[in-house]
Amino acid sequence: MPIAADVSYKLGRTTIGMDYFGIGRSYNVHYENAPTLYADLSSLEFAGYLQVNALEESVLLRAKVGYSSNNYEIYAEGEKMDLGVSAFSFGDNRTQLNPSINGGVFLKLEAIYRFHITEKSKSQPPTE
Repeated sequence: MPIAADVSYKLGRTTIGMDYFGIGRSYNVHYENAPTLYADLSSLEFAGYLQVNALEESVLLRAKVGYSSNNYEIYAEGEKMDLGVSAFSFGDNRTQLNPSINGGVFLKLEAIYRFHITEKSKSQPPTE
């Protein structure tokens, strides 16, 4: 699975699209005189967007609506799952030690500036 994906369709100066971002990470949590734990982060974001392409497509203005979840789960050291791909897990029989955190719907406005980098054309060799 990809960590990030963006699918879009351009309609003149306007673009419609959907994007996805998902990643999983884990962190050790250690306190003195306490058992070692670890935090498992599953971050997912799905969104649909409408984009306006301005100034010869140098400025992109996006309005996004989507769903986001950043779930931090705490587990005892040594508890493992069979397989983790991106932000998804398989064969997960671990016992979560903290309450689950719910995701939510979001509205996001983005402004993106593109730098157009062009390659200098190589001079033609003289013809004989």
